Amino acid sequence: PYANYSLITRADSDALFAYLQSIAPVARENQAHQLRWPYNTPWALWIWRALFFKPLDVKPDAGQSAQWNRGRYLVQGLGHCSACHADRNVLGATGLPWFQAGGLPGLAGGVIPMQNWYAPALSTSLGGTLAGWQSADLNALLKNGVAANASASGPMALVVQGSTQYWTDSDLHAVSAYLLGPVAAPGVPPAAQAQAPTAPGAQNMPNTSSAKLYDKHCAQCHGDQGQGARVLSAQGAQMQAYPRLAGNPAITQANPVNLVQMVLYGGFAPATHGNPQPFGMPPYVLDLSDAQVAAVLSHVRSQWGNQAPPVSELDVSRVRNSTHR
Repeated sequence: PYANYSLITRADSDALFAYLQSIAPVARENQAHQLRWPYNTPWALWIWRALFFKPLDVKPDAGQSAQWNRGRYLVQGLGHCSACHADRNVLGATGLPWFQAGGLPGLAGGVIPMQNWYAPALSTSLGGTLAGWQSADLNALLKNGVAANASASGPMALVVQGSTQYWTDSDLHAVSAYLLGPVAAPGVPPAAQAQAPTAPGAQNMPNTSSAKLYDKHCAQCHGDQGQGARVLSAQGAQMQAYPRLAGNPAITQANPVNLVQMVLYGGFAPATHGNPQPFGMPPYVLDLSDAQVAAVLSHVRSQWGNQAPPVSELDVSRVRNSTHR
């Protein structure tokens, strides 16, 4: 993600180079690339760079705190969050940087190419999944892979396991200051801010077959009312062993691809120093048909105050047939 790395300071790039020089070399033949024509030609890269790349040189915002500016540097530069959390066009670019406010890539969310996972919007002003979060929750998620209201899965679990769990607390607080800003109101639970439950009389009546699928395969861990289950960490903090489904913005986001991925292929939160034995979800790819997966996901997206469109059998089929494992 060299577009993001153009933000890195010379001191940090020198430090990275010094670290790489300290690693013992490995005797291994270089692997030939598999790019097709015309993408394997130098002029194709030149045209792409001319259209979509401009080195970023963002000065500190004098109207913001030093912590906020540090967070912006980490999110947009070293952390390169927009590499996943920004939509890409047909040529693999996240947009035209010089047409965007401040020259920085957006964080409006997008499907990760080749992986069939959706990286949700991080901008709270865009109704992203961080709306209503507290900094302690985001810090815990990035440090431990789990928090009181969420757990990392899919590609984000790898990011936590290999990277953010090793960040300093001050840098994690800086990331929270940048991503959350003044949006998160203190004292209000994330679920309450993210989505107000519907009145009991407006509750959607569950489909009997869908409800039976949920009771059989999901309720034991996620609860009869989608409340999830929490445990105490070794440090005595509340952590989400099994995510809540009621009022969870990850459940009701418009693109259901992550939900389909989790039901079909399961997954674990990352193993971290703060959570060395994460709880996991088993795969149902061999147990449930496309129609059954669609039914149970449509159930959880319409119950306990959740209000989201149903998942279709076609949605499930696309993920099942296009995900390589």
